[in-house]
Amino acid sequence: MFNQLLVSAETGGAFDAIGEAINVPEILDYAGELLGQVWPLLALAIGIPLAFYVARRVKGIITG
Repeated sequence: MFNQLLVSAETGGAFDAIGEAINVPEILDYAGELLGQVWPLLALAIGIPLAFYVARRVKGIITG
């Protein structure tokens, strides 16, 4: 996709060609697919340390 943007920018010779070549819905679809594949890793990376933090705070509240 981005190679097509570069090719059309080189052949057009103007920045207007880049603006015409950008397909916003296609870029948003690609970002959605990427986020859909990466979200479990992000959830684990955030969730595990957060669980330890919450457990430590709860233990601190209970034990005083």
